[in-house]
Amino acid sequence: MLKDFQRSYKLPVTGKLDQQTLKLMNTPRCGVLDRPLAFTLANSWPKKTFTWKWADSNFPKFGEEKTSEQLRESFNDWAKYAPITFQEVSRNEKADFHVAFADNSDGPGRTLAYAYFPTNGRIRFDPAESWTHRYDNDGTNFRLVATHEIGHALGLDHSTDPSSIMAPYYKLIQPEVLLPKDDRQGIQALYGTKTPPADEFTESKTCGCAGWCRERGKPYGVCGNGHTCICSMTELTKENIGSGCTCDAWCRNRGYHKGGVCGDGYTCICASSADPSKVTIKNAQTGLRLDSNADGQAYTVAPNGGPFQVWHIINTNENSFNLKNDATGLFLDSNENGDVYTLTRNGGANQKWTFNGRTIINVATGRALDSNYDGKLYTLAPNGGNFQNWIRQ
Repeated sequence: MLKDFQRSYKLPVTGKLDQQTLKLMNTPRCGVLDRPLAFTLANSWPKKTFTWKWADSNFPKFGEEKTSEQLRESFNDWAKYAPITFQEVSRNEKADFHVAFADNSDGPGRTLAYAYFPTNGRIRFDPAESWTHRYDNDGTNFRLVATHEIGHALGLDHSTDPSSIMAPYYKLIQPEVLLPKDDRQGIQALYGTKTPPADEFTESKTCGCAGWCRERGKPYGVCGNGHTCICSMTELTKENIGSGCTCDAWCRNRGYHKGGVCGDGYTCICASSADPSKVTIKNAQTGLRLDSNADGQAYTVAPNGGPFQVWHIINTNENSFNLKNDATGLFLDSNENGDVYTLTRNGGANQKWTFNGRTIINVATGRALDSNYDGKLYTLAPNGGNFQNWIRQ
């Protein structure tokens, strides 16, 4: 039995409870039982489009916003390599994957989390662990464990490849090396290989960026100006990359409000070093600033330097953004009637916005953020007028 364990996890097969074997046995791990093979397939879901939600009222110590961000990254780790998509929904909506803390705990440093194979959808984390979003040894990295458990929920069993994210024992891995070959082959065996569509830009056909990006793990690529390649995990269109395929528009469309320039190493260099960006938003026609209050009302008023006029532009990794008020923590929202207000974050499309030049478009309704000299805020069908232009400062 001990030799089987050592053989499965590529330890020296001594048959003795030596130091290496004890160290691995005492390493924090996943609660799913092992079947010692290289990537092992349980079964898959009968579909490729999924919804997920954090179904708990409590969160790791880094809070609700960072928890959602970490989970989006974890689901996207798998979507990079297979034709599957994931959409976050609010806690009161139905979802394929329910992510939450477990009801019971075996204490810190033991079973970190567990998940059920398709099509159960439950993923549970031990609340006693010291969860962190940082990639260091000060706690257990939430994203790495989430990516592992999502692998189970999608149908992957444990792997005996020690470099695999699906190895049963926790190991700190830097995000740049996710996912190794073993994991990519596993998810593709279940759901197929992600094949990007034919190039839509003539620039791509002449400069070779589509192939250059694919070689580096990004399935979509087009040519920017200044001898650059713009690579993405999602399909690039002229609408979401900006007029003329320039790096300045590409950066602005991803929340870097000061734009960007083309580098000389197939890169876009964006002016803001961090995402989310913190900005004030001025109506181009009236000069009034986007403002809100704790009651959820949204409007425009003259600039006053207060925190109610400061907004965080938070990238949702779906070519859209949330607009979070700095003072209230509420998110800009809208409806089909054109009303604009702020609510607590719910993950819905009505809280997602895109920037088309200076126009701010609501993802759910397709309507553009608009205002008037009286400070009223609403959405209308895009009309090209200056009242629908907004300047991020």
